[in-house]
Amino acid sequence: LVIIDFLCINLAFSIAWLLRFQIKIIPLKQYQPFDVYLISVSLASFFWILIFAYRGLYSYNPRVSVKNQGTQLLGATIIAAFVTMALSFMYRQFAYSRFVFIIGTLLAFLIIFAARIIFTQIVLHLLKKGIGVAKTVILGSGEAAESLAKIIAYDQYTKVGFLGLFKFKRDGEINPKLKEALVNEGAKRVIVAGIEPSEEDMRELLY
Repeated sequence: LVIIDFLCINLAFSIAWLLRFQIKIIPLKQYQPFDVYLISVSLASFFWILIFAYRGLYSYNPRVSVKNQGTQLLGATIIAAFVTMALSFMYRQFAYSRFVFIIGTLLAFLIIFAARIIFTQIVLHLLKKGIGVAKTVILGSGEAAESLAKIIAYDQYTKVGFLGLFKFKRDGEINPKLKEALVNEGAKRVIVAGIEPSEEDMRELLY
């Protein structure tokens, strides 16, 4: 996501430069070469990324709704815009017109938002296919374990990696199906529910 955001920010402000200095939708007062402009954009992108990270935009959760993603991104973009504006006053050699700044900020928000929606859809599609889903075993018995198993089994994104609910012991011995799930099926996550296995039992299970 950091790379995606960085590219989107640079793309947005590059489009803004084209609109201002090439298409000239508003009469020019002073021309700014693109190579000089690109330096200021690269610096701005760095600060945008830092602010996005501070605002938690890289604590990624594909299940967050589009509305919440947009709200979170909008808040971070506004803060980043104000910080960039303040820095542009400090470093006059990297300053650019207010028109470019406003258009670039609006485009950055829209492009980043669209890119993140596309990225999320790709991630969710992969999860449905079991790619990136941790193979999960529930170890235990009782109502709590069964309720948890139903939640995982009925969820479209976790059911692919769900290996099942297993009792820890069967006829006084470690459940062989549990061992098979852990060793042969390659379970990466074990959820213990409703039981408290002893250290000796866990050693027997693992070795």
